[in-house]
Amino acid sequence: MSRKKSPVRILLIEDDPNCVLIVNEHLKKCREKISGFFEIEKAENLAQGLERLTQRRYDIVLLDLTLPDSKGIDTLNQLRPHTKGIPVVILTGIADEAVALEALDRGAADYLIKNEMSHNSLGRTVLFAIERFHARKELESLTGELKAKNELLERFAVLDHLTEVLNRRGLEQTLHRESRWSRRAKSELIAALISLDNFKQINGSLGHVAGDVVLKEIASRLKASLRVSDYIGRIGGDEFLVLLPETPLTDGIRVAEKLRLSISSSPVSVSKNEGVQIKASIGVLPVSITTFSLEELLTSAYKILERSKRSRKNKVFVGNPSGEAQEVQGDFISNLTQRLSNDGQFWAVMQPICRLINMEPVGYEFLTRSTSKGFEMPADFFRASLEANALTLVDQMCFKVCLSSAACLQPDLKRHINLFPSTMINVPIEELIEEIRSFHDKGIYCIEISEAQIIGDPSYLVTAVRGLKQHGILVAIDDVGFGRSCVESLTLLEPDIVKIDRKAITGAKEDLNRIRSLERLLSIGRSLGAEVIAEGIESRNDLEVLIELGVRYGQGYFIGMPAKAPSRQKSSL
Repeated sequence: MSRKKSPVRILLIEDDPNCVLIVNEHLKKCREKISGFFEIEKAENLAQGLERLTQRRYDIVLLDLTLPDSKGIDTLNQLRPHTKGIPVVILTGIADEAVALEALDRGAADYLIKNEMSHNSLGRTVLFAIERFHARKELESLTGELKAKNELLERFAVLDHLTEVLNRRGLEQTLHRESRWSRRAKSELIAALISLDNFKQINGSLGHVAGDVVLKEIASRLKASLRVSDYIGRIGGDEFLVLLPETPLTDGIRVAEKLRLSISSSPVSVSKNEGVQIKASIGVLPVSITTFSLEELLTSAYKILERSKRSRKNKVFVGNPSGEAQEVQGDFISNLTQRLSNDGQFWAVMQPICRLINMEPVGYEFLTRSTSKGFEMPADFFRASLEANALTLVDQMCFKVCLSSAACLQPDLKRHINLFPSTMINVPIEELIEEIRSFHDKGIYCIEISEAQIIGDPSYLVTAVRGLKQHGILVAIDDVGFGRSCVESLTLLEPDIVKIDRKAITGAKEDLNRIRSLERLLSIGRSLGAEVIAEGIESRNDLEVLIELGVRYGQGYFIGMPAKAPSRQKSSL
């Protein structure tokens, strides 16, 4: 046994003076053989022992189970939460040996019978207990690492290494499992095969690195548009397969349209100053109860997709397992937009914006939800409206719904309402101001413009922004730091409020580079004299790092979830 360089620190919890004396004598004899090997501190009861453990780190605890303030196995039970990194050796009498054996089952490292103890047995037990304890901890650590690595290997065995969605093997296993469940539950299982249009041109003109960036981004968009119970996998190249359990065909078509719109919603950034527009063709079909393999399913899906590619790209085609296919009838997007254009299709939710130091609300952001199934969220119904050239119309309807709800707030609370930059250009600013006044002529209103939606040179918004400010309406630039350069927009538009995007905040406490990036964004906002609001605060860590950086205001799920907002009719002026 090798000699330790530092002393072994022992905490002896024992109320019997004679036993304390014996232990000291035995350890002294050990010290005579190995100078300075043991340091011992004593506690006369359990409470004192627990206090000692909070004040100093020990290598081992020698514990008598019969103390003035605790007796029996309960003594060990109370001690264990405070000695998770320390072995405990029980000191006991012959009559209590059965209790000592029970203590071993409860986590004690060893036990010694007081009357039979010698300096050799005590020293050997102490040293062996420490060595066994640390060896076991090291083994547990290695076992945990091995388990984690095995789980990682198993995970990568069914995942595509580039996009981290299922690979063919993972899809095969999922299809087999979900097909059996579908047959047993007599529910429908829908498949959607997605092929990116003209993807080969991207690889050819921009290189395979850019192609990989596109594939990863598209996979991320697809995952964000699906339910947690849905599955997505990469077949290879530019093709993805989605499986939708317990989904009627009509709902599957709706999901396919959402996926198509999410792919084409905005360009994919492949470099600092370059983005590529991606579109996709999708073939949708119900999975037959006689389909038992992935290859069978893909054979049918390819026939449908081929029809889409020959006809018109960037479309959804629906078919059956035999390969018969047709374009989604009735122009799905036009019909959806027509429904969205009718009154009563939207309702508002409100999310608090709080002073971070005390969580006191200083205002609310108002957002809309749609009654159209599958397109309830703004990201989905605005994409559909954009494709149908009805974005401004739908945006105005949402604006009015939010104004109606915002009018119900107390006058001292700020009302944040979003508008697309295109709406601010297409609709005279006087009309927007009149809309605000028609609902309420008092209160603090703030129009939020997403930096992500500003296309090209932002100077085309300067006149509209100045017009709002001249009428006492605040202007906020939203999503600052979401991924693109925002300095030009902030400098030209001179917003009253800068809202930092959640991507710049989430995980910042554990990421020094992200903290530095966040500090730069905050510095830009403050140099403009703008009020800074942090978005997407979803954990206490997020909150703490923002307070440390001096951010005064914020919003997010950790602070307050969006809740249904009240509504009222226009006031008569």
